[in-house]
Amino acid sequence: MATKGWIGRQAILTIPNGGTDSDILDLGAMESIEQNGVAAAGGSTTSIITSAILVPTSGQPFPVTTDCFKGKFVLFREDTTTANLRNQKRLITANTSGGVLTVSALSDAPVLGDTFDITDVKPSKSYLRWDIQIFSPATVTASVNPRVSNLEAGTYYTQQSGAADIVIPTGTKATPIIPIVARFLKIAGTAQGQYTHFLVLGSTIQSR
Repeated sequence: MATKGWIGRQAILTIPNGGTDSDILDLGAMESIEQNGVAAAGGSTTSIITSAILVPTSGQPFPVTTDCFKGKFVLFREDTTTANLRNQKRLITANTSGGVLTVSALSDAPVLGDTFDITDVKPSKSYLRWDIQIFSPATVTASVNPRVSNLEAGTYYTQQSGAADIVIPTGTKATPIIPIVARFLKIAGTAQGQYTHFLVLGSTIQSR
């Protein structure tokens, strides 16, 4: 799974089919959409052949040069054609001037017409606290909880409220966590029987 930042004031965390842990949200990082892309046929799980890479503000073709996207990320859109790729984020390790992107391994090979954004992550310079809401999808196949850590690769602790573990419910419901002061957030628990996407919305509380 990937580590994501806020895009505006929201992020989508996904638990893959058969997985127990979602992506990680870095609450101190902002993620900006730099370009929009469309996949062509013939790609693989580590190579995305593109038919278009566009400037978001104008819709005009972006002037691609060798390795200009290296170190940035591919983030597939939530309505992209290949359902298993929705909201997947992967590091771009290289690209050609012809728009072929080499990425860390995806779950599935992109097909003709898959859509994605190229993003860049900018860590925050100040420490922020957050009020957040987690929106669950129509179906969550097994019990999951919000879990937090102050270290990206550290131990994640189940968030509690009133000395009880917070459980993310099924059935398009919203779960608030007010406030949250840890740096990293993920959703984890029992293995899911399908790709399960959680929308996280947040507003900042400036730490004094």
